Amino acid sequence: MSPKIYSLLRFMLMICITWNMSELQVFAQPLIQSKAIDGLREKPLRYMALTNCTLIPEPGRIIRNATIIIRNDRIEAAGAQLAIPVGATVRSLNGAYVYAGFIESYSSVGSGTSQKKGPAFSAEGDDEIEKPGSLNRGARYWNEAIKPEMNIANTLGIDEKSASELYKQGFCLAHVNSMDGIMRGTSAVVLAKPGTANEVIVKPDIAQWMSFRKGNSRNAYPSAMMGSIALIRQALLDGQWYAEAQSSFAKKPKDSSTGNQFFP
Repeated sequence: MSPKIYSLLRFMLMICITWNMSELQVFAQPLIQSKAIDGLREKPLRYMALTNCTLIPEPGRIIRNATIIIRNDRIEAAGAQLAIPVGATVRSLNGAYVYAGFIESYSSVGSGTSQKKGPAFSAEGDDEIEKPGSLNRGARYWNEAIKPEMNIANTLGIDEKSASELYKQGFCLAHVNSMDGIMRGTSAVVLAKPGTANEVIVKPDIAQWMSFRKGNSRNAYPSAMMGSIALIRQALLDGQWYAEAQSSFAKKPKDSSTGNQFFP
C-alpha cells in the first residue's frame, strides 16, 4: 500500500467495521491520556493485529484478507500479507469490511450550542434596544458577539447521543466549535465518541471561527450584516492597536525626561 494511503488511514484514527447487519466501531486514538487513574495502573496494549478483513482504503480499491497493525493506538500498517509483530494481540474480524471514515468539517457537537435557524437579525426591531450587562467572564471585548478568547477545548464534552449521530453517518472525526457569536473562539478536531475534552480531542487550537450572525449577544449592535462586517473589521483594528501599544510600552516603559511611566 502506498504511503499516501497509510497517511489517510492514520489520520482517520478510527476503524468502522460492518459485519452482516450489525456495526462495530474500534477507535485507533492518537492520544496519550492525562486523566488521573484511580487504582492500579494497567500497562497499555502496545501492538494489535486485526486480521482476515476486507479493507477499503479508498473508493474503488478493495483488499481481500487484509491485516491492520495498530501500535500504541496508531495505525502503523494496513494491507495484505503483512507480518504480524511478535507479541501482538491478534483478533480475527472474520471477513468484516473495514473502511476509512469521514471528517465533519463544521460542527458544534460537544459545545452546548447550535446554529440557530431563521434570520441572523430580528425583523421586529428588538435588536435596536440596548441590553447591557456583564457576563462575568473576565477581560473581554465591549461587544458580547466578539469573543476570540474562547477555546472549545476548555468546555468540550460529547455525550453518547451526539457521538452516535455522527458515526451513524460515517463520521469519525469532527472539527468543532461554538456556534454562538461573530468571533467565536478557537476550534478543535475531536473523535466522534462520547467523552470529556482530554478523552476525545485529537488536536486543539485549529482555527478562529467567525460568522455574520451575532448569536446570543445582548448588545443592540450590530443589527444587520453590514454591521457585522464593520464590527469584525473594528475588532481586528483594535487588536492591532493594543498589540502595537504593548510593544511600544515594552521598548520604552518610562519617559526619560520626566520619569513618568507610559501606559498603553
